[in-house]
Amino acid sequence: MRARRWAATIAAGAALTTGVSMTSAASAAAVSCTSPATRNADEGSGVLKGTYGLKVAPYASCGTVTTMFEGDVLYFHCWYENAYGNDWAFGRIKGTNIHGWMSEANFSSYSTDLWPSC
Repeated sequence: MRARRWAATIAAGAALTTGVSMTSAASAAAVSCTSPATRNADEGSGVLKGTYGLKVAPYASCGTVTTMFEGDVLYFHCWYENAYGNDWAFGRIKGTNIHGWMSEANFSSYSTDLWPSC
């Protein structure tokens, strides 16, 4: 018990020293998994570099519409910067009528001239 209390004290002290918030888990839980309004304003597309979930909203913690695999193509409709400063594309999976959100970080390559916001 004493060792746990000591470790917790060290962790809290390190967070205060480095300016890291101890409430990051609480703020992550407060993320809204309601999709922002979207529009089809982009003619670009991207190729996935691995296996990832196509999300219902632009956050990794939100539900998955379906799983996409390396080499799959997402046709872009619009882009959104989430509360963590990460860029997400809303779009449609090539050859389907399935729509959802994918993080920019999950593409091996992509092209877009506009980067239109949703």
